[in-house]
Amino acid sequence: MDEDGVEPIKPSLETCAIDGQLAIIAGSDTAATALAHLWYFLLSQPQCFNRLRKEVDDAFPPGEDSLMDLARQGAMPYLNACMLTTQGCIWDGRKNGWSTLGSLNSFVPDGTQVAAWAYSIHRDPKHFSPLPNAFWPDRWLSQEKFVLPSGEAISQDQVITERDVFLPFSLGPMVCAGKNVAMTEMRAVVCAVMQQFDIEIADRSCVDSWEDDVHEIFVTSRGTLPVLLKSRSLPTLI
Repeated sequence: MDEDGVEPIKPSLETCAIDGQLAIIAGSDTAATALAHLWYFLLSQPQCFNRLRKEVDDAFPPGEDSLMDLARQGAMPYLNACMLTTQGCIWDGRKNGWSTLGSLNSFVPDGTQVAAWAYSIHRDPKHFSPLPNAFWPDRWLSQEKFVLPSGEAISQDQVITERDVFLPFSLGPMVCAGKNVAMTEMRAVVCAVMQQFDIEIADRSCVDSWEDDVHEIFVTSRGTLPVLLKSRSLPTLI
């Protein structure tokens, strides 16, 4: 809005409206969608839910007044692994400004939006293996041995996690300016809910149809995920 009055030509009302709409969507729909999907995955896989809760309780023992220690939250391996896995399962990336597309040598007119279909990239076994289509947070952990959900143990060299092609927030000059804020606020929400509430699925049919009800329409349209929250009888810290 040129609050400082330094621009020789002030932005038009239409430009401000478009920028405002984008900022609101980017700062709300994205984080809300990611958190909704995270709860869906955690409630669908109780072993992951219990493992994350243990990490939260170990990092923030009940009764402490430091639940909002954002630096400590950022250093929680399994919490971050769960968030990265969730983002890898749902996001779409958009880019523009390219004149050619890789080896295709196809000209793209200036101003044309080009989408890199992150959903397919993140599920390509060349980049993420094993279980490229599954919610398996362990792929983001640094360890010598891994245990698959089936119970099978595999070595580190059998796990492929190519961080260079991971683009839930886009890459390069078009990377999301609010990435760190979004990650911080999502970690804070997850830690608070995990520590203070027991969570149960209220309607199993909504879980069964969750992935079928997700649609990409610039913002993400998703179904309902009703849950029951019960206080764990811990001190209120937030």
